[in-house]
Amino acid sequence: MRRQGLVKTIFIHSQFQSHLPEQQRIVAILDEAFAGIATARAAAEQNRQNARALFESHLQSVFSQRGEGWLETTVGDQLTLQRGFDITKDQQNDGEVPVVSSGGVKSFHDTAMAKAPGVVIGRKGTLGKSFYLESDFWPHDTTLWVKDFKGNERRFVYYLLSGLNLKKLDTGTANPALNRNLGIRFKFSGLRCISSRS
Repeated sequence: MRRQGLVKTIFIHSQFQSHLPEQQRIVAILDEAFAGIATARAAAEQNRQNARALFESHLQSVFSQRGEGWLETTVGDQLTLQRGFDITKDQQNDGEVPVVSSGGVKSFHDTAMAKAPGVVIGRKGTLGKSFYLESDFWPHDTTLWVKDFKGNERRFVYYLLSGLNLKKLDTGTANPALNRNLGIRFKFSGLRCISSRS
């Protein structure tokens, strides 16, 4: 429950009693409730950070193991990345198509530029953050999107891109930026890739 709603409910039930002891009792209840909420939020954030670290560690171990038929390859050999499309808020019409920027879905439009399922990564601002889209979408020009998966499993590509440290390819000066040409030359190993099979 939001703070305003909780306060309003308690005040309604107390009927704005003017007795100081009753007001102090209400304050004690609210202080305890909001302290509990703050503790729960902090614990949830810590759990989220722990889960992310565990996910990244596991992802690294999966993609760093070499097996028979695994090879060293590049992002560009396995998929085609394309820069997203520019669109301003003023140009967007009401709709249900997610507009995906480097920070995620920030708005919606009535026209899609890419078919789902799709994978988008941050190119400008938030580098290398990956997003998996289950509905048709508009990849913003602050992103790179996978135009051709070259036969690879789409969700697998999402996990692969999530696990690669593309931030180290930052070419920006004032703002972080990922150059598509550097991204497609990014090497990794330990992955049996469909597009490399004969």
